[in-house]
This record gives sequence, C-alpha cells and structure tokens, in this order.
Amino acid sequence: MGSTPEWIMQVPVLSTRHITPDLAELLNNLGSSPAPWDQEVIGIEGGWLLYVGSNEATDVPEVLAPLFAWTASLGYEWLRLDQDGDVIADLPAYDW
Repeated sequence: MGSTPEWIMQVPVLSTRHITPDLAELLNNLGSSPAPWDQEVIGIEGGWLLYVGSNEATDVPEVLAPLFAWTASLGYEWLRLDQDGDVIADLPAYDW
C-alpha cells in the first residue's frame, strides 16, 4: 500500500475573463520577475497561479482586489486564473 501525502493543496480556478486584457499582458510580461505588488505570480499554461496570502497586500491592481478578497474569504491562499476556469457571477468579468 502506498503512502498518503501529508499535504494536499486545493486551489480555486477562475476564468481569465475575471481580469482585463491589460492585466493579462502585464502578467505575461512578468516572466520570472516579481509582481509589482509584491505577491507571487507564476505563469502556467493557459493562465497564472497567484499567491493571495491573507489578502493583506494593499497594492494589488484594482482588478485583482475582488478576486483576492473572494479567494481569501473561502480560506484559500492561492488562486489559479485559467482560460477554462469558472466564471463567478458575483465577480467582475471582462470581454476580450
């Protein structure tokens, strides 16, 4: 019998429609550079993985603020933005 992992992380996956094209371009251009708002951003195929933490970052882009608040309110520390992710009716969404 195999061993059971001690730590399994769950991450909500939201559609990239919840950010603007301008923010998507900024995230794409970060490469391996840190985000200007001092939070971790990892580029992945089809989107990004963003560290939300306890939602204490005050300098996040205005577009991300409701997404970070929503994620933190559910008790998660990370958020995945993916082109195939869920669109949440209570969060702003943008056509692009």
